[in-house]
Amino acid sequence: MSITGWLQISKPYRDKFGFFAGMKMGWKARQLLWVLPKNSIVRIKLPNMRYPIGLRAQTTDLGTFHQVFLDEEHAIDLDTAPQTICDLGAN
Repeated sequence: MSITGWLQISKPYRDKFGFFAGMKMGWKARQLLWVLPKNSIVRIKLPNMRYPIGLRAQTTDLGTFHQVFLDEEHAIDLDTAPQTICDLGAN
């Protein structure tokens, strides 16, 4: 992959997490999409998260990661903090 391609694939990560973390995540996204065999696991460490997240290659994991951490689809404004959150395993 050319440096231009790497810069392009890493752009959403750089915009969200900063230059160095974004470049690293872009490289890992490239591995998940095109390099590694199906179901190989790549660990991604996000800034301000205690533990890394494991994503499987050539699955919907990277898309789900984008929905949750880049697009913040679950970020909603509530008047009060919820007491309980149920994760029903849709992904």
